[in-house]
Amino acid sequence: MTSPYLNLAGGYSYCPLRVGLVLRNPQGREVYFQPGDQESAFRRTLAAFAECEDLTPAQLDYLTDVALGEYFA
Repeated sequence: MTSPYLNLAGGYSYCPLRVGLVLRNPQGREVYFQPGDQESAFRRTLAAFAECEDLTPAQLDYLTDVALGEYFA
């Protein structure tokens, strides 16, 4: 069975749900985003990552950890 989680850089992954979405960090901790402002902001962050084509994988890993790590602080 395949995982419903979609991989991001830096070991993060996310799972879009019918209502909201879940973000998982490299340690396996998860954060749920409710529909509305939180989810919209996270989806804008994902769109911004998609535009980072000129970064090396290491730079993208670092940027992802900086941007998403605060959700688990």
